[in-house]
Amino acid sequence: MTDFFSCTMLIPIIGYLRNKFGELITPESLSEVVFSGVNQGEKILIQKEALLFVKASENYVEIHHEKDNIVHHETFRSTLTAINNQAPFLQQCHRSYLVNVSKIKTVNGNSQNAKIEFMQGSLDIPLSKSYYKTIKSALSV
Repeated sequence: MTDFFSCTMLIPIIGYLRNKFGELITPESLSEVVFSGVNQGEKILIQKEALLFVKASENYVEIHHEKDNIVHHETFRSTLTAINNQAPFLQQCHRSYLVNVSKIKTVNGNSQNAKIEFMQGSLDIPLSKSYYKTIKSALSV
């Protein structure tokens, strides 16, 4: 009986301390992805279905996404590897590109000079011969 009373006394205290000093952990959204950059406070929240591709350029990445049927891009300091860790559903299609396979319209050309064409706009990005078979097989699934 005393164990019950001691537990009921501790629960509010633990709740208070957790609220005061603990970090609120929210579950990850299944439809959104948060990209964080190297610099403090660099965070971008993007819907997974709006994400087209990510392009690396020296120490920066450009995240291309759709918003209101217009393609936008956000640039911040990060690496392609870090972005791939934050969004593992993206597939590498080139040394400098990660692509959302669900947004690909078609692959034009053969493995030597292939281009990925997207459903949105007249955008296309290169597809290297190293990743040609992987992307083609992901599209046929």
